This record gives sequence, structure tokens and C-alpha cells, in this order.
Amino acid sequence: MVKLKKVVKFNVEVFMNITIDKKVPMPKPRVKKEKKKPKSDIAKAMNVGDSVFIETLYGHKDNTVTTIRKAMARFGMKYTCRKLEGGVRIWRIE
Repeated sequence: MVKLKKVVKFNVEVFMNITIDKKVPMPKPRVKKEKKKPKSDIAKAMNVGDSVFIETLYGHKDNTVTTIRKAMARFGMKYTCRKLEGGVRIWRIE
């Protein structure tokens, strides 16, 4: 065990104790599962001139609207959004 210097944080004195361990095996990395992205699939399926209507309470700041807009931008699609009564409509324009 190695005793390190005194550390003062927020007016509290703490002595840090750190041990150096040898020959400890590293755990295997976690395998990431491919996530299902239904909102991205909606964006992929849209053709020029298609639109989707999303019922929202918060307008353009709704998570679903943001997710679809970001997916369209990621795929290089051009889009436009309009706030309508009861929600938001997103059109693919190019």
C-alpha cells in the first residue's frame, strides 16, 4: 500500500490510499447489441415529398421530432418542419 499526500477538498482532509496490484486479468469487453431504431427506419423509408405527422405537446423540442430530424440529417436528407395544431409535420424535400 502506498500512502499519498493529504488532499484537502471542500475543507475536508482526506488521505488517499492506493494499492498497486499485479497480474490481475482484464475482463472481456462487453459485446454491444445492435439497437433497434424504429424512428431511424421511418426516416430511411421516406421518399422526396413524403411527410410524417407527430403529435406533440412541446413542438419542435419533442424527442420523437428531434430523433427523426437527426436521422434524416445523418442520412444526408433535406427536410423541413412545420408546427401545426396538435403536433409537428416533417417533410422530406430532397
